[in-house]
Amino acid sequence: MSVRVTPGNPAGAIVARVSRRTGGQVCCDGSAGDQRSAGKKQLILLVLIAFSVASAADPWVAPRSAARRQNPIQNTPKSVAAGKAVFMPNCVPCHGEAGRGDGPASTALNPKPANLTDPKVWEQTDGAIFWKISNGRNAMPKWEGALSEEQRWHTINFLRTTFGKPHP
Repeated sequence: MSVRVTPGNPAGAIVARVSRRTGGQVCCDGSAGDQRSAGKKQLILLVLIAFSVASAADPWVAPRSAARRQNPIQNTPKSVAAGKAVFMPNCVPCHGEAGRGDGPASTALNPKPANLTDPKVWEQTDGAIFWKISNGRNAMPKWEGALSEEQRWHTINFLRTTFGKPHP
């Protein structure tokens, strides 16, 4: 669903796209007419906006089978260095050098990139983090295909060593 204000309309018409497939719309343009109809349209619009906001807030959870996956690469200084070599050019633009989700590209992203220092990140298993890096979501790119499995596992070792705590 998208919401837009139509420029040039004195009442600032609001249009909510209800369905990408059908192109259905609900319009609340403030024009004169049946007050009951306008009230219904406004109520429908508010419900659609609330649903859209609630959908965007869905937690990002890896499937259990992916979360159970173990990191096959031992967390060593060599692995951490290899992970850093992947992180710096690929992740810093969004997550920032300190991993706080404040990289230069983050200002244009919604939702904002994860704060990699947040304990919520470190409560996840390596397998869950690997799955998220591999599959992406919203502005987070899908790194599977762009980075080898080995590079993604090294990156997790770098992340845990640099920004968080090792997962038990």
